[in-house]
Amino acid sequence: MLISILIVFVLNVRTTRADTVVLKNGDKLTGTITGGGKGTLILSTDYSSPITIQTSTIQSLVMSEPIKVRLKNGKTLQGQLSIAEGGKPAITTGQGASPSTINWSNIESFNPPPSSWTGDVTFGANSQAGNAHILSASIGASARWTSPANNVGVRFLYNYAEESGIMSARNVYGSAKYEHIFVQNCYGYLNGEILSDKFRDLRLRTAEGPGIGYQLWNIPSSTLSVEAGYSYFTEDHYVGQDGSWSTVRAAATLLWHLQKMLSCSE
Repeated sequence: MLISILIVFVLNVRTTRADTVVLKNGDKLTGTITGGGKGTLILSTDYSSPITIQTSTIQSLVMSEPIKVRLKNGKTLQGQLSIAEGGKPAITTGQGASPSTINWSNIESFNPPPSSWTGDVTFGANSQAGNAHILSASIGASARWTSPANNVGVRFLYNYAEESGIMSARNVYGSAKYEHIFVQNCYGYLNGEILSDKFRDLRLRTAEGPGIGYQLWNIPSSTLSVEAGYSYFTEDHYVGQDGSWSTVRAAATLLWHLQKMLSCSE
């Protein structure tokens, strides 16, 4: 009987722990603050879908658990979030520590997502018979590591083709890119590419250089970013004259999701 009472008591304690947000108009909301940023807080509740709250409307808040706060300068703080005098947020990072007051405008996000890996492998082949027998195949792979402040991506692509038993295409492409996010939507990058193409007389072409980029928008349905930077090229030919040169690089990347499992990029 005593054990049952203790179990019920523990369950009640766990279920009654919640964050409380009081708005300037007097409304009181309870739930769990799960994220937000750029002037908003996201409150998850048992009685509705997640609620997006404008931080300018918050009078006070009480949190049951520490929260991670990522600032626009890249620094991350973790502690109890509260509202100080003047309506500014304050975070207490440890027991006995004094609250640190910050501005809402300096906050990039609450509970930023952890670092993660994504990637894919593709393979294609084609065979045609007729006046000429054509055989082609390609294999590609990509991987990307993302974190709140840094991103790393690598790509690889190999193509092969032959016609009537005679090789007609063989090339290898690879790239690697590192991005560091300086402030909101703005990042610097270091990019490197290699290409080997026997039928274009390229034993090896390399290109590398730094640059800056800006993400114009990032919404669930699409993202758009633009980049500009410097690239240094070198070419090693099988027969032709080798060379090297410098150039200015400009690029735009658009990614949109046509369906939940389908996306396109340019």
